[in-house]
Amino acid sequence: LGPWLSMVIGTAIAGIGILGMVVSPSPWMVLAASVINGLGGGFVWSNTGPFLMAHSEERQRATLFSLQASLGTLTGFVANMGAGVLPGYLAGVIGSPPDSVPVMQVILLVAAGLYLSALLPVALSGHDIIGQAKTGTGKTLGFGVPMLQRVVPPAEGGDGVPQALV
Repeated sequence: LGPWLSMVIGTAIAGIGILGMVVSPSPWMVLAASVINGLGGGFVWSNTGPFLMAHSEERQRATLFSLQASLGTLTGFVANMGAGVLPGYLAGVIGSPPDSVPVMQVILLVAAGLYLSALLPVALSGHDIIGQAKTGTGKTLGFGVPMLQRVVPPAEGGDGVPQALV
């Protein structure tokens, strides 16, 4: 399939899992949807490295791979929090029991968003990415940071014409 197509398929599978987590009425269905999301995230993560090797300059690679490793660590941290203190905290915030479906959905959606953050190094490598997701899922951060790194203001030689579209 190649890394790019595998990442696209993985993102689609992860998206199906996220949708399943949002609409699932029972804990078991939320769990099944999170497994689907995890499979999609695995496709994305396992193909990001080969994609970055083929589509980045050598001087960028240390930064891009460090960022990818950091995002993976952050995802693991959030997953551990999701299994530990986070359910109790969210239960207090949203007014549901710690083992309720709404609490599970919030935790899994946060973790799913972090899995998909694997696309951030791809964006930093200079390739166009189109993303569509619900409000509040981190699109601006995920796409805005790489975009802002590439914008050249007039004071630094930019020609004053639009350089990006959000």
